[in-house]
Amino acid sequence: MQSPSAGLTLIGAEQRLNRWLGIYAVGVFGVICFVAGLVPETILLIAVAEAFLLLWRPKPALGPSAFRPPAPEQWQAPIAAFRWIELVGSFRSIAQACLLLGVATVALVIVVPVVVIRAWPFRLGLPNFLVLILFGAWLGTRPFWITPLRQALKGSATVQLSQLLTTMSLVPDGVAIDLRPINIGQFRARQQVFSVAFGELDEVRAMDGLAAQGYQLAVEQYDPTLAARVAWELFRFLSGQIPRPTLCVGVVGLGTHVLMRSSTLLYLIGNADQTAPAIVAAWQAWRNAHQTPATTQAT
Repeated sequence: MQSPSAGLTLIGAEQRLNRWLGIYAVGVFGVICFVAGLVPETILLIAVAEAFLLLWRPKPALGPSAFRPPAPEQWQAPIAAFRWIELVGSFRSIAQACLLLGVATVALVIVVPVVVIRAWPFRLGLPNFLVLILFGAWLGTRPFWITPLRQALKGSATVQLSQLLTTMSLVPDGVAIDLRPINIGQFRARQQVFSVAFGELDEVRAMDGLAAQGYQLAVEQYDPTLAARVAWELFRFLSGQIPRPTLCVGVVGLGTHVLMRSSTLLYLIGNADQTAPAIVAAWQAWRNAHQTPATTQAT
């Protein structure tokens, strides 16, 4: 089995580079807005920057094996090839963006002193100072409203969609998962509920919505075939071709999530604010009860 560490290291580096590149781009365009006195463009830039920060998710700190979705061993080489192709393309895009931002930075280093020093105070007027006020108000007040905003968005979306989202419930020594799919056209699911026994799992953990989104992003970067395989297994299960899917990723980001995985199964189910604590506690109790005692070696 190939170690996923090398690929995961590059995935984490790519995510961090994208984040810092995005922040730097906001700074560059912010300076441009200030110099040119672009008030409407500043408002748009702040909105775009906030959307970027809300959507960006870091890779959670889990063991390397957690990011290797189940797949037949003969598929590992093609999956690795897809992964490296995507990573090379991503780093190439980052390099191109860095080049463009570098050119813009050099231009600003030349232009800004001319405007600020030679033209001061005759050409810097109200629009320029309004830009500064907007950025100051955004950055100065953000720590007070960003967390309530995220919670409100998450709570509203969860309430609106909770009747359509997958749910979980405890069964003896395991978990039952009800997909509750939406019927589309003439298609009607033959089955919606399946179960997984604790004995089939290596890990069960609760994750908040932000961590779950970061996990999903990292797993899909590590295995670019994952989304297609999840959809295919879901279709086969709902049409009665298989007794249960081995891969199941729900609507990630809404509410608390439960990650259940092994070398052959991967389930990431959200909408679990009420059920996650009981499921994790039951898993831990089962694991403690079924741990193999350490063998005492004779001396």
